[in-house]
Amino acid sequence: MNAPFTNPDDSPSAQACYWVVRLHSADCTEAERLGFMRWLAQDKNHRNTYHAAAALWLQMEGLRTTAEPQLQAARTYLLQARQKRSRPTLSWLAIAASLLLVLSAAPDWWAGLNTATYRTKIGERAHFALSDGSSIDLNTNSEVQVYYAWNARKATLLSGEAFFTVRHNSGKPFEVTAGSGRIRDLGTQFDVYRQVNEVAVAVLEGEVAVNTSQGTASFVQAGQQINYDLAGQLSAIAPIGSETAAWREGRLTFAGQTLAEALKQLNRYHPVALTLRDPKLSTLRVSGSFPSDNLKLALDTLTAALPIKIISSSPQQILLGSSNK
Repeated sequence: MNAPFTNPDDSPSAQACYWVVRLHSADCTEAERLGFMRWLAQDKNHRNTYHAAAALWLQMEGLRTTAEPQLQAARTYLLQARQKRSRPTLSWLAIAASLLLVLSAAPDWWAGLNTATYRTKIGERAHFALSDGSSIDLNTNSEVQVYYAWNARKATLLSGEAFFTVRHNSGKPFEVTAGSGRIRDLGTQFDVYRQVNEVAVAVLEGEVAVNTSQGTASFVQAGQQINYDLAGQLSAIAPIGSETAAWREGRLTFAGQTLAEALKQLNRYHPVALTLRDPKLSTLRVSGSFPSDNLKLALDTLTAALPIKIISSSPQQILLGSSNK
């Protein structure tokens, strides 16, 4: 039996507010503690959200001089709510409202409460729905951190590749930081791929503004892409290729890329190193669509289409060489 202590339709942050207050209350019941454990197990991000809320709770005493009126209002509200109820469990909405009264004294702290980190492993793809109706699709071996402030929605792509579908809100713009640049949503769908030496931004719908550490800015529209390097130098805007965001369907698409680039992309999805015995083979051109999650089929297709073959294979490395005698 699930204890009805939180509203499942509300955001994880509001639910975390509830649990922080209840678990720090003297009249917290064993049933509530079990309900809290079930809530933690429901989503892997609940634990991070709760820890952020708990950290704020512990620091609230430091707000005494600047937020004493809000603190007193919260205490009074909680006391009155307890007196009106025969059971110790309070409404999740009342708890969240009380905590928000305190946090209003330090608006920047709200970003900490609304911070979540999403990750994928090698070969894994995942879809994450955000509380504002936006969503993020993460490609293999990627990590993104999302946090909401009072007047902004921000994300930092720490590694890998992410596809953002943003619900536009003129009062709270959505901004993605990746490397030396920032991508500001103007109501759109766009892909950001953070590589070792550069970041690629491709827009599938709408428009984004790209700003870099050099202070330059470009507006990129649907069907266009742009790159920038570690120094913030922007490339020219170019049409997006057929390979853009094909990974969301589990495919890798190449249109005349080198074999070296094709193997580099396959390496992203599999924990085995794909290497060439002869560097001259790296310039061979690859065209076609390959499954990202089936390495054997992809290599079979490559070896059938190109003058290459598998020389040796182990769990750590697959060595490719020329098939010409």
